Amino acid sequence: MSNKPKTPDLVSTSDAAKILGVTDSLVRRWGREGKLSVFVAGPRSRLLYRAEVVALSKQDRKPGPKPSAKIRKRRPASKRVRAK
Repeated sequence: MSNKPKTPDLVSTSDAAKILGVTDSLVRRWGREGKLSVFVAGPRSRLLYRAEVVALSKQDRKPGPKPSAKIRKRRPASKRVRAK
């Protein structure tokens, strides 16, 4: 059985992110900032109103900064020195 909401007017954070074409973390941040209304359905479950998500998706948004061409290389893990 699915844990998705039964009412079609609510969507999950990940579904809202797909509709908006952004990441889940950005949708959560917009909820914290008040840009989107969030309904708390449980300790780890946040639902958003579909009408607000769709309205936001239709607004013109400025494109964000382009990703940097530089790719950071990870440093190798340092070797642990055991104390004697």
